[in-house]
Amino acid sequence: MAGENACPPEDVGGVPGYADFLAILADPKHEEHTNMRNWIGYLFDPTAFDLVAVNTNPRYHQALTVKSASACFQLPTSLFVD
Repeated sequence: MAGENACPPEDVGGVPGYADFLAILADPKHEEHTNMRNWIGYLFDPTAFDLVAVNTNPRYHQALTVKSASACFQLPTSLFVD
């Protein structure tokens, strides 16, 4: 398996929320920068990707199932054919 970049934090607000999150973290002068850093609770590197962890940890492989992917990304059920 391969990949790139970090997974968005849980409860970040979907794609638009993740874009806002990244913009806020990238701008130390942003009025929400400190709040967002406190919310995440750790140093977040959006470019981080640990190939060894992904390939050796079974919990990463769960995200590859349709059920897990639809729950994680809230895909519309109309995308799936019965």
